[in-house]
Amino acid sequence: MSATAVVNGELIKQLRKGKLITQSELAKRAGIRAESLCRLEKGKAAKFSTIIKLAEVLGVEPQQLTKR
Repeated sequence: MSATAVVNGELIKQLRKGKLITQSELAKRAGIRAESLCRLEKGKAAKFSTIIKLAEVLGVEPQQLTKR
């Protein structure tokens, strides 16, 4: 069983738009499905491995993408 955390979807969306990339492009770069990214931008839970991949692409620390 993989550990998960609720992500800050609004921050992911802001960072993505700041880099001028689409959901599809971010999903591709992070190795996830665009549908999954759409759910994450709505604040759903994600595996830590997914959060780490997104953080790498977005240029932030993984902790910044999670809700506290």
